[in-house]
Amino acid sequence: MVNPHSPYKPLSWLDLRVFYVNISEFENYDSTSILKYLTLNHVPLIPYAFLEANGHTWTLLRRDRVDKRIQEAIFVSTDNIRLIGSVKFEVFNKDRLIL
Repeated sequence: MVNPHSPYKPLSWLDLRVFYVNISEFENYDSTSILKYLTLNHVPLIPYAFLEANGHTWTLLRRDRVDKRIQEAIFVSTDNIRLIGSVKFEVFNKDRLIL
């Protein structure tokens, strides 16, 4: 919920319907050893910046496809992600920061 006493008065939520993460230049992996899921976390850059992903501040990114030829894996979330204010995202494999 937005604090009404905040000096930041956003006009509306930004709604994201699809969120992609492209991991490239991995080596010595086959398609079965690439992770199946990653976790996308929200980091507020200003006070009163908010992100909701189906009621949480994080969402799972599922592996969508792997291209061994160009060493690339694409992860996607189709959760309803809404945000207000300046935010950055962190991507984790369990407790290890990837991006």
